[in-house]
Amino acid sequence: MTLRRKAGLLLAAGVTLVGLLSLVHPFGDLHGATISAGSLLTDTQVPEDIRHTLAKCADCHSSQTRWPAYSYVAPVSWLVQHDVSEGRKHLNFSTWQNYTQAQQLDLLNRIAAETRSGQMPPSQYTLIHRSARLSPDEQQAMYAWAKAERHRLREAAKK
Repeated sequence: MTLRRKAGLLLAAGVTLVGLLSLVHPFGDLHGATISAGSLLTDTQVPEDIRHTLAKCADCHSSQTRWPAYSYVAPVSWLVQHDVSEGRKHLNFSTWQNYTQAQQLDLLNRIAAETRSGQMPPSQYTLIHRSARLSPDEQQAMYAWAKAERHRLREAAKK
C-alpha cells in the first residue's frame, strides 16, 4: 500500500469518526431548542438599546441561540453545547416569566454586577466572538437598566 493511499484512508477514517462523534450530544441536542425572536424577557420593560445589548447574551442565555457551523462538529460541539447548557441553567431570558419575583430580582442583581465588573460575557467567549464584547457604555447602561428594573419590580409588588 502506497503512502498516498494510507494517508487517504487515514483521512477518510478521521472524517468518518468526526462525523459519527458529531451525532453524540452529551448535553442534549440543544441545536433544535429555539423559539420565536420576540420572547426575550417577557413581562419586562426593556428599552431598545438594552434589548440590542441583551441580544449579545442570547446565544448562551436564551433559547434563541445562533449555532455557528463549528458547533455541529465534535468535539467542539460538545464544548459549545456544554457552555450553552450552563448559561441557560444560570439564566434563560426566554423563560423569564417562569422565574419567581425573588428569582428575577436576584438575576437582575447578578446581571448588574457581572456586566458592570466585566465578568459577563466571559473573556474566553469574547476571544472568538468579538461582537459579543460590551463597551463601557453598554456595561453602564445594562447596570442602570437592571437596577431600574429591580426597582420597578419591587414597586409593582407593593401594589
